[in-house]
Amino acid sequence: MTIIVHGVCYITKCCHTHKQINLGLQFDLPTNKQPTIPTTHMLTTKLTTEQKVKVTLTPTTATGLPAKLDGKPQWKVVTGEGDVEVEEDGMSAFLVSSDLPGVTEFLVVADADIGSGTEEIAAAIVVETVGAHAKNLGLTLGEPVAKNPPKPPEEEEENTGGEGGEETAEDLTSAEKEGSSGDPKTLKAVQPGGSNS
Repeated sequence: MTIIVHGVCYITKCCHTHKQINLGLQFDLPTNKQPTIPTTHMLTTKLTTEQKVKVTLTPTTATGLPAKLDGKPQWKVVTGEGDVEVEEDGMSAFLVSSDLPGVTEFLVVADADIGSGTEEIAAAIVVETVGAHAKNLGLTLGEPVAKNPPKPPEEEEENTGGEGGEETAEDLTSAEKEGSSGDPKTLKAVQPGGSNS
């Protein structure tokens, strides 16, 4: 019978005797499940929620001389709510800010080995998105109006006495006209001598 407990092996025979054997287990350092790609360069920039920025790749060797890449570089969003618009050749892309303030991390990966082999190199871009500030006050002209608007009809009637108020000259004239066209018996003529007929 063999029993393994915490890296130590116990061999037991007939349940009466046992022999201990140390296996000498050792642990390596933890590694990621997915292999990481070495990042050779990193950029940081700040955009508003209304902006995007174009990034262009210019590969060079360790001494700064121009270098070629095998195939099109691959662009992707690692974290955040931003977006990426890649040009047809893959050598440039627009990094689009998120609609809300926050941080977006982009990664571009390329193959530096021209041929059948693969040697991936990468660069990271971190974009901080902030809210856009007001730039215009947005003036709007309304329709012109009178400086001294006319008074409502109710106020005019109050100022002129309205119904039941004092009779005006126009009202008296109208009454006299109506009286002259009335019954002659009710009319009193005034003679020049001051006597009534």
